[in-house]
Parts: sequence; structure tokens; C-alpha cells
Amino acid sequence: MVAASKMKKAQEKTLKSKNYAGLASEIAVILKLAGANSHRYLKSFSKIKKELVIVITSDKGLCGSFNVAILKTLVDYLGARKDRQFELVTIGKKGNRFLQARNFPVIADFIIPDNPTAGDIAPILQLIDRKFSAKDCQKVTVAFTEFISTLKQIPTISDLLPFEKKTDKDSPESEKNLEYLFEPTKSQILKAILPKVMQIKLFQHLLESIASEHSSRMMAMQNASKSGKEIVTNLNLLYNSIRQSAITQEISEITAGAESLNN
Repeated sequence: MVAASKMKKAQEKTLKSKNYAGLASEIAVILKLAGANSHRYLKSFSKIKKELVIVITSDKGLCGSFNVAILKTLVDYLGARKDRQFELVTIGKKGNRFLQARNFPVIADFIIPDNPTAGDIAPILQLIDRKFSAKDCQKVTVAFTEFISTLKQIPTISDLLPFEKKTDKDSPESEKNLEYLFEPTKSQILKAILPKVMQIKLFQHLLESIASEHSSRMMAMQNASKSGKEIVTNLNLLYNSIRQSAITQEISEITAGAESLNN
């Protein structure tokens, strides 16, 4: 019941902000399409030597395969890219303990409250900005669990920086030759909007992970309760069967004793 209550609140918060986060990402894509490449968040690198990965897991257990699934996805992702170095930033004790125990390069760990606000991720954003602006890493990704429904959550590795331009295949025909007018200047708009877009995207990933965690925990507790009831039922049947056998045996012994006396 506790997990179900938390799950409902987390789902509502996630779904309310999902469209907003999607539109914010579209703004960054429009800026990239407009040729606004002067901002560091829009600059793409021809070769990625080092990648920063933000890993979002839970602080507590008893949530089914939630942590196992995202950590397995992360390990597979890292193992498939032997040509680059990685630095990991963890949000959640479970992920931090798993990665530290296996000597993965964890450079920072953050604790986020169960009902976070956008301000709670400010230190993480500062770390990302410092790393990316100093060209200490050429790419920033987020390992999180995408919330689809109460019964379905998908472990996901999503790009955070740099903001990518749509391909011609993805871009509608009407967008390919558009010209954009910027007011005030292009640099002022980029400086004001892009850090906000990054904040919105990371915050949305965090909200989706929290909603997925509570959904997984509710299902795990539900399955545990169901299994517990089944065990009690089976034990009652076994107890009654043994008791019946004992009674039957006692009756048989009494009957046999009475017959022997009569004889």
C-alpha cells in the first residue's frame, strides 16, 4: 500500500512533465538546425575519447529487477565501447555500491530525495557543465529506467550532451530550408535556453526512474504478498492432511485394540 501510494504520486509528476521535457528538447534541435553552433552544448566531436555517464538507480532494495536491469544495460554499454574512457556519476546507493565493488571509475555520488525538485540536481548540472566545457569529456549520457506504464519500464541509455541535430530522414521536408530570426542575439538565446534544456532533460530522466522504481517495488510487494498467501494456503493443506492422517491412524489403533479385546 505504501509503494502504491508513492507510485501514484511519482507517476503523476512524471507524466505531467513528459510533454514539457519533449518540447524543450525540440527547442534545442531547432537551434541546431538553425546553425546556431556557437554554444559549447551544440558542438559535436569527431572522435569521443572520454564519456561521462550519469547512472540513476535506487537507494533501497525490494524493487524487483529494477536495479539489476539498468546496471546490466550499463555494463553491456560500457563493454561494447572499448575505444573510449568512461567516468561515472551515480545517483542512488545501489548503483554506487555495485560499481564501486567492481572498480568502475566512479568520480562522484549524489543523494537525491524521493520527491525531488529541479534545484536538487543543481550540483550534478554544475559537474556536467564543468566537465563538458573544459573538454574533459566529449559526450554525456544518462543511464536511467524509462517509465512506460506500471507493468512496463525500459532500461535506457540516453544522450544528454551535445544536443544532436536531426538527420534529413528525421526532419520534415518543411524544416529543411527554413531560416530563423533570433531576438535578442543568437548567443544570448543559447546562453539562456540550453542550460535550462539540459536541466529539464536530466530532471525528466530522474522522475521517470523514480516512477519506475516505485512501480517495480509495488509489483514486487504484490507478488511477495501473493506468494506469502499461497505458502500459507499450502501449509494449511499440509497441516490438515497430516492431522487427518494422525487421526485416521489413532482410530485404526483404537479399533484394532477393541477387536483384540473382544477376541
